[in-house]
Amino acid sequence: MESITGIVERITYRNEENGFSVLKVKAKEKKDVITVICEIAAITEGETILITGKWHNDPKYGLQIRAETAVPVMPNTIHGLQRYLGSGLIKNVGPHFAEKIVKEFGLDSIDILDNNPEKLRSIRGIGEERIKLIARSWQENKSIRDIMIFLDSHKISSGAASKIFRHYGHNAINILQNDPYSLAYDIKGIGFLSADKIALNMGMERESPKRARAALHYILKEATSSGHCALPASILIQKIEKELSIPINVLEQVLSEDLLSSKLIEVEEQAIKDNSTATLESIQKTLHLNDNLIFLPQYIRYEMYVAEKILELSKHSPPQWCGINVPHALEWLTQKYGINLSSSQQEATHIALSNKVSVITGGPGTGKTTLINAILKILTEYMVLNAEGIKLAIKLAAPTGRAAKRLSESTRRFATTIHRMLEFDPVTFGFKYNAENPLRCDLLILDESSMIDVHLMLLVLKALKSTTSLILVGDIDQLPSVGPGQILSDIINSNAVPVVRLNKIFRQAANSRIITSAHSINNGFMPDLTNDVGSDLLYYDISDTKNCSVIEIVERILQVDLPKLLFQNKNIKNPENFSVIKDVQVLSPMQKGNAGIQMLNLCLQKLLNSQYKCGNYVEKFGQSYCIGDKVIQMENNYDKSVFNGDIGFIEGIDVEKRTLSINFDDRILEYEFEELEQLSLAYAITIHKSQGSEYPVVIIPIVTQHFIMLNANLLYTAITRGRNMVILIGEKKAIAIAVQNKKNTVRHTRLRAWLNNERQLSI
Repeated sequence: MESITGIVERITYRNEENGFSVLKVKAKEKKDVITVICEIAAITEGETILITGKWHNDPKYGLQIRAETAVPVMPNTIHGLQRYLGSGLIKNVGPHFAEKIVKEFGLDSIDILDNNPEKLRSIRGIGEERIKLIARSWQENKSIRDIMIFLDSHKISSGAASKIFRHYGHNAINILQNDPYSLAYDIKGIGFLSADKIALNMGMERESPKRARAALHYILKEATSSGHCALPASILIQKIEKELSIPINVLEQVLSEDLLSSKLIEVEEQAIKDNSTATLESIQKTLHLNDNLIFLPQYIRYEMYVAEKILELSKHSPPQWCGINVPHALEWLTQKYGINLSSSQQEATHIALSNKVSVITGGPGTGKTTLINAILKILTEYMVLNAEGIKLAIKLAAPTGRAAKRLSESTRRFATTIHRMLEFDPVTFGFKYNAENPLRCDLLILDESSMIDVHLMLLVLKALKSTTSLILVGDIDQLPSVGPGQILSDIINSNAVPVVRLNKIFRQAANSRIITSAHSINNGFMPDLTNDVGSDLLYYDISDTKNCSVIEIVERILQVDLPKLLFQNKNIKNPENFSVIKDVQVLSPMQKGNAGIQMLNLCLQKLLNSQYKCGNYVEKFGQSYCIGDKVIQMENNYDKSVFNGDIGFIEGIDVEKRTLSINFDDRILEYEFEELEQLSLAYAITIHKSQGSEYPVVIIPIVTQHFIMLNANLLYTAITRGRNMVILIGEKKAIAIAVQNKKNTVRHTRLRAWLNNERQLSI
């Protein structure tokens, strides 16, 4: 790290939204003008700044310093002061009056502007009105400068300081002094740990109740990132005591206060089991350090609403098609389409057509798609012929774009993502379809329901009329949703609605090593790892590859082995038209490590994208982006209508406009360089991110380095993402660890209990 003080000669680029700036700075100790890359709340040419950062030799732009901190400081020379005052920073003071002020007052000019601006009357041309304007402008800029200096003094980076100033404005110092933890709630990108560091630097006591309260809410919010809707009180307290060194007695006191004030809500086991009616308020109890669950209020309301709405839908009057003669309909289906359903599928059809809410679950190859198609044909064609021409409004949706596309292809009907079905409204920052404006829909079929978290389920149910029927389709053995809750699992295990379980593997699917291996894993057995010619599942044992790394094996497969394997695989049509970038997906359990997606993406970008080799890329946030790169959206962007997990391809880069053009399923979206933090390379993605998707060829590294993540659900989900070919790379020991680990992480939720105890629900 090096510290440099200099005058800003020129602002080459500046983004006012986030403070990102490219500056040319003249420092006394440097002969040439320095290029500085920084984030700073406010800056003008002529200002003096103190920069602390590291030098970097950019292959395109040359030597530059990337500032960790950039803070404006007062110039300490006559020339610097005159340049500063005449830079345009102060309204009504240009170069002409700046020269006069400095000539009159010298280095005392700053003190005059701070404390005695009326003395400016002695300068010809500066009258009372101009003095007022100068004084106001000077104080505004002094406020910005003071905030930047204050934040720097508490070791807050310039990037964070810029965000803080943009959000709080001139009140930043007062707000931070009063409650530094507000940063974690108010400003994206500044979490509790960063806010806590700032608070401690500002003198916050480690045992402060304010710190304890912020920690309780932080840990509960953090738990939702791991899928929990709540945490047991004992786990919550012990976790904070261990990680943040806050005494248990302080935590107990603050937790009790927050429970009494309803800032947090506790649910006792007895409150669940008791048959007496309870409201949301009455289930709050005095804290005892046991397994009572502690909720952030919104999550208990989410779960209770989902339970209430499902029970309401299931008990409403039967759908209008309940009078269908199912045996006759199935006979019609066989005669017209040659579809012969198994006995379990026939029973499932009867259940789905006779109930307002039902669930269809089963693994790969068990006929879920065939069953859905049968139900759709009966409701859209058979009913028109045999039920007085009734036409139903049927909607099909899935959590992700790729899952919706698969649903559409398999049913040959329009399917969309849940978010697009509900239609985000940028004006109200809500959804067009909601409780006040429900969907015009007689039947909604939701595929890949295991991916739906509690909040998304709430949004869907709010948009359904009480007359709408609902069919949830999903594989309960896949990984649960990335977001909080385990909706499909809790609904199935509650026995509150009819559930169809498809277990039989059909003959055609039984010939697929992908299908049989997935079911073996699900039943706790090792998959068949013999490499038969033409098999759709292959295994590369890392111990047999002369100490090659996982990345080297992946590269060899893509460059040498894959062309031959494609022609051997009968399921791959037109292998000569196969695109490695588009049709191969590498899936890894983890982000980091030698077999993690971060390292894999860097290597695969260099290997597969010729644009990178030519140097045709832009660099942002430590990542290079090239034309032709496969990228994945990492967060929901409602303005662009692109969502977490969507995969696209970069088609254009405009350096002058500082934008990238990205193709998401034939929709071309423009991203400013500053928005690229929403994206990541997607040559390799995590198995969690692949949920709901299917790819022609999947390559999966599974090594003991991934030990912490290995379980049967993870491996099962990964293997079932491959449509035509799955290539496992790794160690048999790691695969055995995954297969034998069936415990899967417990999620703390209460939806199942609410569904089982209707009289408990009062929202």
